Amino acid sequence: ILVQVAEMIGNTIRKTDIFGRYGGEEFLLILPEIDRQSGIVVAEKIRKIIQDATFAENIKITVSLGAVEYKPGTSIDDLVNAADSMLYAAKKNGRNRVESSLD
Repeated sequence: ILVQVAEMIGNTIRKTDIFGRYGGEEFLLILPEIDRQSGIVVAEKIRKIIQDATFAENIKITVSLGAVEYKPGTSIDDLVNAADSMLYAAKKNGRNRVESSLD
């Protein structure tokens, strides 16, 4: 299922986007030169595509996503930690959703 999810995401994003596995069942997606709202739109599109898919043996899954926007001066570690916090907020707030920080 992870391979299929990765393929679905890869088929959804732009060629300029950077996408990869970032842990056991986590992926990291970098969307250069788009703002937070546009990132949320992409995340929602991915969430819906995965939610609507049926995998082997009629398995249905959902995803929780965290979205943050890079601000000048933010370290990569702080940016990834913020995205991770939003991911866990999405899980805490009901799963199958996108959470995004306003800062």
